[in-house]
Amino acid sequence: MNITPEEKSLFPHSQLLLHRAAEALTLRLQQQDPHHLGVTPRELIDMFAAGSISICYDWGHMGLIVPDIYDARMLDAKQLDHINHTDIPTIYARKYGSSEAPATMKIPHGSPDSPHDFDLNDFGWENMVVPQVEMVKAYRLLAPTHSRPLEENKPVHGIAEHHASNREQLYKIAIGVLADYPEECRGTRKEFSPAKWRDAILKHAKEYPPLMIMGVDTIEDHLAAAVNIKTRANRQKG
Repeated sequence: MNITPEEKSLFPHSQLLLHRAAEALTLRLQQQDPHHLGVTPRELIDMFAAGSISICYDWGHMGLIVPDIYDARMLDAKQLDHINHTDIPTIYARKYGSSEAPATMKIPHGSPDSPHDFDLNDFGWENMVVPQVEMVKAYRLLAPTHSRPLEENKPVHGIAEHHASNREQLYKIAIGVLADYPEECRGTRKEFSPAKWRDAILKHAKEYPPLMIMGVDTIEDHLAAAVNIKTRANRQKG
C-alpha cells in the first residue's frame, strides 16, 4: 500500500503500542472533525479481527509478527499454562509485510537453561504494536472524507460507512434507553455515567433492535465520548 508524505507526517513513528496508536488516531481524527468520536484499542482489535488492519508482536531479531487472531486471543487470555510445555510453544503467524501464507512459528521466549519460562505480560494486547502503514489504513477507514488515491475510495468508503453505521445504531439505541430508563443511566450523583448507561443498554437489549457493537468496553468508550462532547458543548454555551 502506498502512503503519501502527508500521511507519513500525520503518523511519523514506524510503530506504536496499541493504546498509543488509538490515542494518535483519535487526535488526528478529531483534528479533522472535532465531533469525531475517535477510536479505542478494542475497535482496533476488532478491525484486526475483520482483516482490515494488522496488529503485531515485535519479536526482536525475528521482526514484526502478525499472529492468527485466535492465537492472539488465546495468548492475551493467558492460556500458556494449557500449552504442552514439552516443547517451545508455537502459534500460527506470519512475518509482517511477507506475502507468504501463515505458518506455525515458535515463540522466542525463555532461555537455553529455562526454555519454558514465559512472561505472560508479553502476550497481552497492550504490548502489541501497530505499524505505520496500518495506522494509515485505520485512518483511511475511520476518516472517509480524508483525501486518498481514487482507486482505494470504493472499498475504504464501504468499510468506513459500516463502522459509522454501527456507531449510529448504538447511539439511537442509547438515546432510547436513556429516554425509557433515565435513572438507570445515571451515577450516584445523578450525573450521566457511561458505565451505568452501558449496563442499562445491555440489560434492556431485547427491547430494542440488535446491537452491532457488542464489546462492553467499546460501548462504554463510545458513550463516554458522547457525554464528553455534550459536556464541552454545554460549557461553550455557558
